[in-house]
Amino acid sequence: MLLSYLENRKMRIEPVRDHLIEMNAGVPQGLILGLTLWNNLYNGLLELEMPHGITLIAYADNLAVVVVARGEIELKQKADWAIEEVRCWLKGRSMSLAPEKTEAVIITKKMRLQQISFLVDGQEVRPGKALLYLGEWIDGRLTFGEHISRTATKAAKLVALLSRLMPNIGGPRASKRATLGSVAYSVMLYASPIWEGAMRVK
Repeated sequence: MLLSYLENRKMRIEPVRDHLIEMNAGVPQGLILGLTLWNNLYNGLLELEMPHGITLIAYADNLAVVVVARGEIELKQKADWAIEEVRCWLKGRSMSLAPEKTEAVIITKKMRLQQISFLVDGQEVRPGKALLYLGEWIDGRLTFGEHISRTATKAAKLVALLSRLMPNIGGPRASKRATLGSVAYSVMLYASPIWEGAMRVK
């Protein structure tokens, strides 16, 4: 049954209607069984045995490698080892890492850090001041100031764009203003249980 589900799959490329491409990899999107198949496959990655201080966290195909270390040298050694283990596991299942989409951040109280980088499929990835993971900006001090700043800007831009629609749909009646407000509200409060403590800082 599963073989039948995955075979004879073709993708049509528009605007050339007769141009069909054979699909021989990947989980079909938008189909009920697709999520179950993906979870069954990807769970194997999360079950890899990792040394103390290394944790793998995934949501769909977004993978976070969390490494706890006492110094930069240990951090680099552990991270490079874990990334290579992930790369080998993926390669064994005809998948690959995307170094160009890979980001890193070092969470520490140290004022000065040695310049280090991590190897992702042969390419260097240097830690930044913050990274975006599942819609949440995580900075190196866990202050979430970056998240609040970017989210406020995003909400303001969104409200400005939506406000331009008002003259076209009969003016800003109360119901429309409420809808506008709820959009901004949802954007600003996304993942708030994580960063709400930052709001205590002026």
